Amino acid sequence: MSRDAIFAQSADLSIQTSAASSIGLALCCIYTTIARSRHSAARVETLPRPPTHPMPTGCPPPLEGIRQARADPRAERTGQQPGICENQARMGRPDGHFLGGGIGPTRPGTMKETKMQSGSLESVASVVREAKEIVVFSGAGLSADSGIPTFRDGATGLWNKVDPDEVASIEGFLRNPERVWNWLLQLKKLVDERQPNAGHQALARLQEICRAKQLTVITQNIDGYHSRAGNAPVLEVHGTIHRLRCQQRCGFSADWEQSAAEPFSCPRCGAPVRPDLVLFGEMLDEEVFAAAEMCSMTADLFFCVGTSFTVQPAALLPVWAKRAGATVVEVNPHPTSLSGLADYSIRSGASEFFTALSAKLAARQA
Repeated sequence: MSRDAIFAQSADLSIQTSAASSIGLALCCIYTTIARSRHSAARVETLPRPPTHPMPTGCPPPLEGIRQARADPRAERTGQQPGICENQARMGRPDGHFLGGGIGPTRPGTMKETKMQSGSLESVASVVREAKEIVVFSGAGLSADSGIPTFRDGATGLWNKVDPDEVASIEGFLRNPERVWNWLLQLKKLVDERQPNAGHQALARLQEICRAKQLTVITQNIDGYHSRAGNAPVLEVHGTIHRLRCQQRCGFSADWEQSAAEPFSCPRCGAPVRPDLVLFGEMLDEEVFAAAEMCSMTADLFFCVGTSFTVQPAALLPVWAKRAGATVVEVNPHPTSLSGLADYSIRSGASEFFTALSAKLAARQA
């Protein structure tokens, strides 16, 4: 069979299986909701809660958020990672309000916004000590200190140099697999040349200090730096640039070695092999995202770091955590659309904050 015939067959099979994927995702969400209800019934709330803020209007429940999870490269061109959903173009507005399923309007003055000071650090440390289940939710900003460009930065963003339709969409891959493969391979080489930064190391240290607790990292990043630094488990909701898989998910997967410089056919079924990350126009992996949803809604404490909360449906995870009763702590040098919702909005870089937090927790244990 010719290569063109292989890719044409792959496109047809993708269409035929979309309905089955949607059904599977809905069933997965129903299971998650039932499990969450059982967990909540047995859970005893012990955390000292800061005053809670009303949930913003227009925020969809988890199932609806997942239903909105189909990616679309024609959304905002200035700020996307693979995995952005189709309603993204309708969401962003300069005034911080969101339409069609975003986090919701920001409300200046409602959050505990502060620069990292000893008082705020001790307050967050106290919440950490009492928490039993902790989630750290990270985005591209965390890896910027490693020299990995973010996707949306106005000066150095990756989408300033290329068309995401051509190099990071499923349509682009089926149309020109060599171009998508080559662009992602260059990004992988950059990731391999860099190292986890002090922020990643501090988060690994935090998990070591909190080894008696359940700490889960949920990341939108595809670089694998959390695992390299020592965190586990890590839920990669947008996949990883270090692994290949069969386009038709026949079960074939392999590490992406630098020697694999060109696309090839699956040795099991003959379908195209592609990087195991979420491209524009694709659904998120339903099992990974359901696990992320479960962790978010059972968390006592939910950290958000290095993300601008524009990529859906992942940006809804802290909202669901907040709705379920978690204390939400945002760590970001700049205000975001989550700032008005967070219990603590710390104006700091990840490296500075988590290094200081780990040191304070370790000193108390000594």
